[in-house]
Amino acid sequence: MTLSGQLYIIFYDSGLKSDEMREGLLELTLNKPLKDFSISYYHAILLLQVPEPDEKKEEYKEEEGKKRQWQDVQYLNLQNLVPEDLNSADRLRKIEGLDYEKIESFCVGNSVAYFLIKNNIVYECDFSIVNNEKFIVNMYEALKGKAITKLWCGYNFYFALEQGEVESIDKWNQDQILDWLFLKQFNAYRKIIKYEYVSGEQLLKADSKFLADRLGMQKSEIQKRFLNEIEKVSKKSLKKAKLYGWGNNAYGQLGLNTGNATVFKPTEVLLPEFMVDDKIKNIECGMKASAILTEQGSVWISEPLIKNNTQNKEEEETTTNIKKDSYMYKKRSKKESIDVSSKENLKWFNLTDQCTKFRDGMRYKVIKVSLNKDKFAALGANMGYKKISTNHQEVENKTSFSQLKGAEYIYKKILWNSKLDHQEFLIGYEDRFLGTLEIPFSEFSTKADVPPQRIKFIKRKGKLFWDRTIRNCDL
Repeated sequence: MTLSGQLYIIFYDSGLKSDEMREGLLELTLNKPLKDFSISYYHAILLLQVPEPDEKKEEYKEEEGKKRQWQDVQYLNLQNLVPEDLNSADRLRKIEGLDYEKIESFCVGNSVAYFLIKNNIVYECDFSIVNNEKFIVNMYEALKGKAITKLWCGYNFYFALEQGEVESIDKWNQDQILDWLFLKQFNAYRKIIKYEYVSGEQLLKADSKFLADRLGMQKSEIQKRFLNEIEKVSKKSLKKAKLYGWGNNAYGQLGLNTGNATVFKPTEVLLPEFMVDDKIKNIECGMKASAILTEQGSVWISEPLIKNNTQNKEEEETTTNIKKDSYMYKKRSKKESIDVSSKENLKWFNLTDQCTKFRDGMRYKVIKVSLNKDKFAALGANMGYKKISTNHQEVENKTSFSQLKGAEYIYKKILWNSKLDHQEFLIGYEDRFLGTLEIPFSEFSTKADVPPQRIKFIKRKGKLFWDRTIRNCDL
């Protein structure tokens, strides 16, 4: 796709060099440039541009009640495509029902396409159902009511990301406030807030005097922690992301532990533990694996399960499996049976180090990943870490990732460093029952039941200082 919206298709021929391969222009895009497109092996979905309405014109004002047309949605058949046949009218079909809906995300698989429009509604287009030479879309009921924000498709498997919003505390009802107090371990004040009918709006405006007089919160340390937690919920925030997967899962490409079964309805995928404040940027779908790229550049890949196929003797003896340390494919005997019901046999592997550390001593941030049948590639941008040259030997800067210490070391370094203000630090740790909690640094030392190895991250002035997942540290 060119910057001006024209679509060129290159026809692969194994017997030709890359500069000798033929290409074709989809002539439709000369008159109607593309806004976007998505493609699979046999199908392409085209979002063609339409003229934008001129709000100053009289005819626009007269038709103000009519819905705006956002795009012209077309289907292009790619099966057995040759250059001479590219612009045949028989290859194009209209997709009805989406021209007047603003499409936020869409993807195309082997037999269906999915479209996400505003208000988190997902539509499905089944390519096997044709009505008057047109494809019709229907609401995908399996995702109805979920705050879907993004869609991805593999050859015949699919992902949908749910990322709902949490209103600020001044919009909460009393039950939400009481649940929040329990989660943040302010149980002693739940009854007072309940029977005094303290609203979220009052809590948002609360100061030390209000906390002492109205809630009986006398200790300054508790007041500071309470106000710090109020600050975190003073604005809209995002809920914890949920990923749903469905379709073919023969190699575990959905990240679901179902053996070689097909997943017929969207099922929640257990996500890896991302770095604090990180979120999914993109999911790349290959044939036997899927890769997650986060906003902060970490890369995670699903582990293919052993394919249960007894039809082919060669496939029965060997199959492919991704090796954790180097992402090299190795052969594994089918006799090494695995229990597909065990979570230990289905993991998301963190490949960030393999993608970002190279022999030149520099570190790179991954900005794009790509997967096909059995290959993985990552594109990285230099993060600017400098090297120090001594006696013709290149030595990494003292903040090298290989030299970083664990949580206990970092905790003690902060504790005994008189130059560091302990009030600037927050510790995030794993509670056995409540999940991840944050408390001031000074209070952590009093929690004898929490060993340092359960520290997940440390923040300083609200920014990440140390993180257990990738052992990142800002010392």
